[in-house]
Amino acid sequence: MDENLYQRLKRCSPKKKWALTLDHIPIQIQLDLDIKAQLNSKRYAIRKLNVDSFLNIIKQQLQDLEEIHPILNKRGLLATPKEINQRLERIQAAIKSGLKEHCPVSKPGPYARHAWSV
Repeated sequence: MDENLYQRLKRCSPKKKWALTLDHIPIQIQLDLDIKAQLNSKRYAIRKLNVDSFLNIIKQQLQDLEEIHPILNKRGLLATPKEINQRLERIQAAIKSGLKEHCPVSKPGPYARHAWSV
């Protein structure tokens, strides 16, 4: 059985009252086939991105971020994995906020496959 169909299964049980003979017992299968509302798309229409505004906001948000090099830093130490992860999270947050402000969300067509539009 398909995984999506299995998740919509409400009931699957034998019905002895429906049996015409003892060697065959019908099974009642009930599925939830209500149409689910399509979630809002999380994809951005990158072709419609206002590139100049996007780059400006990224520069503003990351202007005080120092570069990480695989050589000794000012303290005489290499950057720790925790420091690298913090910087990556900050870069990702800047990109997300820039996209939210300067790029429209894509609108999938009525016949678009749901898995492609999430």
